[in-house]
Amino acid sequence: MRGRFQRLVGELSPLLAGTRERLVKVSADPAFRRLPDGKLQWREDYDTLSAPRLVKAPQLDGDFAKWQTGPHYMLTSPSQILAGAEHWKGPEHFSARVALGWDENHLCVGVDVTDPELYQPFTDRSISQGDVFALTLETAFRKNFTSTRADGDEYFLLFSPGDFAGVGPSVFSEEDYLPPRLQPRDYNSEIKTAWKKTAKGFSGDIAIPAAYFDTRKFSTGYEIGLSLGTQKVLPPPSRKAAAEQDLERIVFSSKTDRLFPVDSGNPSSYQRLVLTGLPKQ
Repeated sequence: MRGRFQRLVGELSPLLAGTRERLVKVSADPAFRRLPDGKLQWREDYDTLSAPRLVKAPQLDGDFAKWQTGPHYMLTSPSQILAGAEHWKGPEHFSARVALGWDENHLCVGVDVTDPELYQPFTDRSISQGDVFALTLETAFRKNFTSTRADGDEYFLLFSPGDFAGVGPSVFSEEDYLPPRLQPRDYNSEIKTAWKKTAKGFSGDIAIPAAYFDTRKFSTGYEIGLSLGTQKVLPPPSRKAAAEQDLERIVFSSKTDRLFPVDSGNPSSYQRLVLTGLPKQ
């Protein structure tokens, strides 16, 4: 009998070792708290983002100055780099800061990107081959929290400022991996953006309509699944080379937990953005 199962034992041994190794990593992950009985519990307050209510809708002019007094989320740390760490020369080479806010009708985002050698010769679907700011959204976060598949409430939005010369701004959502939407989106007309060239790179304003979310109007306490990101592509020698080879790129993400990265089929893996009330004066 032992001989019959010897091969199976050999196949299962790596699984057992891998499970033990994974358990050690999960136990040390700050996203979990250890209960008195030894069980692990997911911390809903871990890595939470917040967006204050805006006194009035911001002027969409691309100027980050209007966001200076509020809280900022920084994409400046090596721990936030998903790809291309070997190419990164520090925050002055490539980094970003992001401000969030809301009114009844829009989720508003202000972004200031340090990118002195901006590379974005593309528009529409091709902007993923150049420098972009990215938002990964689960727009029905609580409704889908326990879901195990993408159901059409997810968006992977890429925002290009263009090159401030002959190439204009574009918004594109990568949807090849998602089910068809009940209501097709025209991102470039429905999402309002404005971009401005700065001495160190570019800044911008983004306003995403509440109609994209599981609510008609935003209110205090509403929760959104969100991850912030930005990408810099190292320019290839020619556009032909860009089409023929994998591009070298630096990719930042606001979610640093590598055990549970953002997964479109697992809404609970997103960072939790909570809409809060007016800031205290």
